[in-house]
Amino acid sequence: VRAGNTIVLNHSGICCVGGRLVASGGIEANTLGSPTAEVNTLVQIEADPRLARLKRKWNKALEEEEEQEKPNKKTIAIPKAKLATVEEQIEKQRRSSIVVHESIYPGVEIMIADLRYVPSSELTHVRFILATEDHKILMQDL
Repeated sequence: VRAGNTIVLNHSGICCVGGRLVASGGIEANTLGSPTAEVNTLVQIEADPRLARLKRKWNKALEEEEEQEKPNKKTIAIPKAKLATVEEQIEKQRRSSIVVHESIYPGVEIMIADLRYVPSSELTHVRFILATEDHKILMQDL
């Protein structure tokens, strides 16, 4: 399952065993993996590639406007505002998390940005976030 925003699997009895969940806005689930099934489950927060393309587009437009002999403040304001909006969305995605309300089992691979975490034992009621200053995945109790 791939989503440009969030994936929510928190209804009673719903779990993800095997396969891949990829979202840019966060993932919330009751159960990830299985205590008995030996299947790989990948749960990943990935930046929306459309935002990177938009950021390049508005950066280029802004540079072109600023290179003009007499840049017009009004025409510069549009790409600046659009660029700020895209950067805000990218930052929001960086703060996205993976929330497990019940259990996550060994065999589930957590990926955020370019980092991986694989639990060695069952964990319950946890949130995984990216600590940008330390560049590591942090686990928090819910």
